[in-house]
Amino acid sequence: MFARVTRVVATDAGEFSPVLSPDDKWIVYVSDSGGRSDIFVKFLSGGEAVNLTAGIRDLYVPRRPGIGGIDISPDGTAITFGAGEGAGDVPSQQSTYVIGAPLGGTPRKLIERCTGARWSPDGTRLVCVQAGGSAGDALKVVDANGGNPLEILPVSGGVHAHWPSWSADGNYVYFNRSVATDNSEPTEIYRVPAAGGPPEPVVVTSRRAAFAYPTRDGRGLLYSSNPEGAELALWWKPFVGEPERVTSGVGDYAEARLSGDNKMMIATTYQYRRSLATISISEGASSQPTSLSEGSSGDYDPAVSPRGDRMAFSSTRDGNRHIWTARLDGTDARQVTSGMGIDERPAVAEEHRHLALAHDHLRPDAEIARPILGEAMDQLVPHDIGVLNDIKNSSHGFVS
Repeated sequence: MFARVTRVVATDAGEFSPVLSPDDKWIVYVSDSGGRSDIFVKFLSGGEAVNLTAGIRDLYVPRRPGIGGIDISPDGTAITFGAGEGAGDVPSQQSTYVIGAPLGGTPRKLIERCTGARWSPDGTRLVCVQAGGSAGDALKVVDANGGNPLEILPVSGGVHAHWPSWSADGNYVYFNRSVATDNSEPTEIYRVPAAGGPPEPVVVTSRRAAFAYPTRDGRGLLYSSNPEGAELALWWKPFVGEPERVTSGVGDYAEARLSGDNKMMIATTYQYRRSLATISISEGASSQPTSLSEGSSGDYDPAVSPRGDRMAFSSTRDGNRHIWTARLDGTDARQVTSGMGIDERPAVAEEHRHLALAHDHLRPDAEIARPILGEAMDQLVPHDIGVLNDIKNSSHGFVS
């Protein structure tokens, strides 16, 4: 779909939440290059990026864009971003601020205790996330001056609503819907009427579908998803027709935005490195960890068997997240589970012949038991019960 890919910003710092200006001449994004997160502007014609929030005391931009990103007003004169007044403020304590664009100025608070704000296409309203922690999140629509708040999606059953975005006609708000706080599996894309009403699914998956961007011409939806593997790719879903994959390669592609003519796109790429390691706890031993696997294999959740000779762990080394076992030094790795499900959090039984795991094929986080060397799996928990805690073994069986 795109003939050429160019890295606009690529340093050792964390850079995310990019937004194209309405005239497609500059971008705004978040970077932690100065040791804390700040708002930066960079002109695409060249030159150094400018830090708009450097040195502003008592204003702390989140280090990770879990709730939502930043935005530029449709007329290109204002940038909205979420921030807290303390370095340790959680999302429920953060508010939306506005600062002049593209050259900055003194930021002012626009929406109290609501963040991830996005402008409506006509610039008269904003939608934002009122974070509620484990209780779940609400979505609010306010006027451009921050007044007349309207709750369009109430808090419900611990469900999180992140990364809201407007439809081209301003009649709907799309958002990430998940029971996870970090947009991890399972995350789906829903939409809710901008005037309030029942939400409805748009992209349904047991994996991840997130960061919806309805195109300005109203033809479809650009979003991130991983239906075919462990990492996020960008997908294009026309409102009439089947979805089409846009990107490929290593890393997660997320937070995409399109130019007004749909000829240019900007997005964030994340490259995670997860691996297994050991560290000695013996007195006088070295405190340096010893690597057991490569970061590109995406290994985590190690569980040592009661006999102490092997471990089970979750890995994406075959392209999907499955359970593997290996010796304690990482050798003799053997795949235990397969298929299109996501398998995590293994626990090995006392008798060493079975393990339990969280498997999403029946329902996200349902506990499953299976023989270590294969065969069919048995469900331990009814599919209508979400199990979010770690699974442990005991002399009486598995517990969570």
